Amino acid sequence: VGFGVDQFEADAERFRQTFNIPQPFLLYAGRLDPAKNILQLVSYFLAYRQKNPRRNLKLVLAGTGPLSLPEDPDILPLGFLASDDLQDAYAAATAVCQPSLVESFSIVLMEAWLAGTPVLVHGLCPVTRHHVLQSNGGLYFTSPAEFVGTLDWFLDNAQGRDRMGMQGQAFVRHGFGWSTVFERLCCAVELWTAAST
Repeated sequence: VGFGVDQFEADAERFRQTFNIPQPFLLYAGRLDPAKNILQLVSYFLAYRQKNPRRNLKLVLAGTGPLSLPEDPDILPLGFLASDDLQDAYAAATAVCQPSLVESFSIVLMEAWLAGTPVLVHGLCPVTRHHVLQSNGGLYFTSPAEFVGTLDWFLDNAQGRDRMGMQGQAFVRHGFGWSTVFERLCCAVELWTAAST
């Protein structure tokens, strides 16, 4: 059935002016919890930056939680963001990373795509990988080498990156508007009712 996602208008430039975040940056949005696989994300990111210092890539984290992050000038924790600010952050990001292995849907992916931004997910999470493959709205990684390769691709292919973001946006608008989800829910209830009688 999925989940309905509200449409919104995001402003990337407003985010840049409000938070003074340099470009380019990879965005994580969600709870700062080890269960979300953030420690691997941070580890992979720091290894990437050490090997590619000229990239000037930052990792921006929007959210709160029990996880302690390393103090590093390239890791920028913003804490909890209001809805408008988070939507603007999606639009301003080079890509949005969802590294979790245990997602059942991931509203973050849908909101990133609505803002026109491609996503990067862990290839061992069946749900987020499925969304990426169905939408052609992002890339996935399963190793440090693949993480490096995907980041390099995002940074070196502005047109391809924008196209992925637009494909993701179309995927969400077509498949996860409230009316579409409601239709699927009604069909599911009818099938369940017929099977149980």
